[in-house]
Amino acid sequence: PGHLRRERLPLAGGDTLHLHHFAPAGRSASPRPAVLLLHGGGWSAGEPSWVYPAAAAFAAGGFQAFAVEYRLSDSVTTPLEAIVDVCAALRWTRLQADSLGVDASRVAVYGVSAGGHLAASTVTIGCPEALAERGADALLLLSPAVDVAGDAHFGRLLRGRATAAEVSPAANGRADMPPTVLVQGAEDSLTPLRGAQRFCVLLAAQRQACDLRVYEGLGHLLTRNLADQENAFDPDPLARADALRHQVRWLQQLWPDTARRER
Repeated sequence: PGHLRRERLPLAGGDTLHLHHFAPAGRSASPRPAVLLLHGGGWSAGEPSWVYPAAAAFAAGGFQAFAVEYRLSDSVTTPLEAIVDVCAALRWTRLQADSLGVDASRVAVYGVSAGGHLAASTVTIGCPEALAERGADALLLLSPAVDVAGDAHFGRLLRGRATAAEVSPAANGRADMPPTVLVQGAEDSLTPLRGAQRFCVLLAAQRQACDLRVYEGLGHLLTRNLADQENAFDPDPLARADALRHQVRWLQQLWPDTARRER
């Protein structure tokens, strides 16, 4: 699945963001499920290329994969705008489903760290009413920031436009949350395991699937360096590969006709 092209996502006010489209190999007579991928970076850094390897893996698994650009927090922009961008990307993908070869009823969102917060926000905080967007049909999360009610850094990024608790997925569960697979390092000091567990409790209350895969002895994004998980990132390559493989297979099992097409 080496075919990559950029799709334009127009925003209100004349801004434009891009979705980097990884198409699966071969042709299919029927539309394929899609995965939108959101990079991490603490809401204020990062770019779509950070999730290119994961996007390629989902494309190889038979999915239409899109690495999504979203606005980063700065002196004006907050994570609230980033949530709007992700909702707009979901809406655009579903509206353009026919031309993209996408099954509009099966659009998953994959999120890493801060990107995990944005992914989960589409089905907890919810998308703006003006977009009429229901959010993700499935969630695939890696060390997600789903429990940010007490996160001072996140609170500062909101610049008084909301409280951290109001924009914390683990504190804002709602009906009809989607099935979720969540990968977590047991020793994560940035997005601790207890936050992932709280998010799974919300899903369990709805009798919804939450596949929590915990890697012992590893930290944020499955880093091996537990002493400095933010500035000296050292991901365990075997664990990262295993986690991504697990998430691709989980989504294939959730939507099994995708896996059959690839055999």
